[in-house]
This record gives sequence, structure tokens and C-alpha cells, in this order.
Amino acid sequence: MQYVTVDASLKVRKEKELKHIKEKAEKEAKRAEREKAEQKKRSKKHQEEVEREQKRRERQQAELKRQASIQKQANFMQHFLRGKKGGNMESLGNHHSMRSPHPNVFSKIEDSSATSAMDCTLSEENQLRSDEIWK
Repeated sequence: MQYVTVDASLKVRKEKELKHIKEKAEKEAKRAEREKAEQKKRSKKHQEEVEREQKRRERQQAELKRQASIQKQANFMQHFLRGKKGGNMESLGNHHSMRSPHPNVFSKIEDSSATSAMDCTLSEENQLRSDEIWK
């Protein structure tokens, strides 16, 4: 009779150990799953940060390029104003109204005409100073 109780007791103990091992394995699996999810989340966040930084750099480069273009145009205008301050602007004033019968040539002339018209307007103003261009 004692052997039966010892057998039953060992059986219960083994079942408890198995249950404990199973629970431990499930907890470990859940922990590993959480870690994997956290790592994925960190990776995604890092990738988004990298993309934001890249876009910021691209915007900054575009802004610097735009500013350089404006500076170049302003320097050109300033040089133009210095060179033409005392000269006669009549010949340039008539250039911007020139027309061409050919459509391809017309668009090129029209583009340069707009620039010439702006340059003429700026240079015709005797009171216009180069520092006023920046305002």
C-alpha cells in the first residue's frame, strides 16, 4: 500500500515539474516575442528618423541652392547697374518687345525678353541703389 502512495506522490511531483517547465517555456516564448516586437519597433523608429534627416538635408540643400541662385542674380544685377548707370538704355529698352515668327525661337526670345525687361526697369531707375535690390 505504501508503494502505491509513493508512486502517486512521485507522479504528482513529476506532473508539477512538467507543468512548471511548460509555464517557464511559455513565459520565455512570450518574452522573446515581446523583445522581437520591441526590436522591430526600434528599427522602424530609427528608419523613420533616418528618412526625416535625409529629407531635412535635401530641403536644406535646395534652400542653399536657391539662395546661391538669388545671390548670383543679385550680383549680376548689381554689376549690370554699375556698368550701365551713366549709359543710354534706349537700345536695350526696345529689345524686350522683339517678336519672332517662329514659335521655337519666339519662346527663347520671350524668356530672354522678360529678363531684359526686368534689367532695363532696374537700370532705368536713376535713384535705385544696389542695397535697395535686397529689400
